[in-house]
Amino acid sequence: MIVLDEQQLAANAEIWRRESRRPVWAVVKADGYGWGIERIVDAVEKRVAGFCVAESSDFYRVRARTNKPILLFGESCPSELESILMQRGIPNVTTLATLDHLITIAERLGRPIRIRVGRAPALGWFGVADTDSGIFAARAAHRFIEVELWSHYTTAAARVEERAAFTAFCETFAAAGATIVARDLESTIPVGSMTPQELTGDRIRIGAGLFGYHGMHLPGMRNAVTVRAARCVQRRATADLFAGAARHATPATGWLSSVRIGYADGLSRHLVGTRLACGQLVSIGMQYTIIAHTEACVEEYMTLFDAETDLHALLAESRVSGHELLVALGHQSRRQN
Repeated sequence: MIVLDEQQLAANAEIWRRESRRPVWAVVKADGYGWGIERIVDAVEKRVAGFCVAESSDFYRVRARTNKPILLFGESCPSELESILMQRGIPNVTTLATLDHLITIAERLGRPIRIRVGRAPALGWFGVADTDSGIFAARAAHRFIEVELWSHYTTAAARVEERAAFTAFCETFAAAGATIVARDLESTIPVGSMTPQELTGDRIRIGAGLFGYHGMHLPGMRNAVTVRAARCVQRRATADLFAGAARHATPATGWLSSVRIGYADGLSRHLVGTRLACGQLVSIGMQYTIIAHTEACVEEYMTLFDAETDLHALLAESRVSGHELLVALGHQSRRQN
């Protein structure tokens, strides 16, 4: 049984805002991390300043639920740009051809429009290379173009270098006379380990952090996902019990339980060896998982994740990313309902 606490999602969004002292823009890409984009938008809409989506199809789904601004990470088809702009969308621009098309739209409307331009080394295909930033900035210095400049940190080790590069990127646009209305750099993981004084951007983008990932050290933050599984078999532990199925050292004392959840239900096998709310994962099969615990369990269900589970600390022991786990559990939650 996989349960999402929507009230905790909203509370977590407020905690990120309070602790960062920045407006929070909720990232709802990948169909709301697998939980349903409409569900996530409805849960946090009153606590965030805007929303972030990957593509135009997600934009229209979010727009149906809220009047708040929506920014796009990817580049939209030229035929969709005017519709997105008219519905308070902020399109991402990566080519001069698209920029020129948007300038034409703005001139026809006779008013400023807002666009996003990202720095390419940290954004792959969805940004502008440093070598092209000068000509791009000069073209963006138009009276009807308002620019949001953005990027993100690729690794913690590269934070200082990438912050300096992003600052230089912004200075290029400022020197060209572009109207810069926002600088957008930080997202969940770096924000979770930075003080407000260390933040560079005017806002923060929070996706997995809405669920509590990477934020459990913040006062009041809780994991929003509870996972419980039916206990099928419980036996006293012996060194050879489940030996054929175990993928982690089986304890010689205590208890071993088999519960009805497995990697077919979104539980990655890379979690074997980690310690959960109910005990230590000894093995994860397709439909059943073996858990080692010190005391006999009398409950019909065992709790794997609860509100106090620190997903970031848990996943640091394994090779699973927070995004990967949340999306898998989200998809399974929707199937079970």
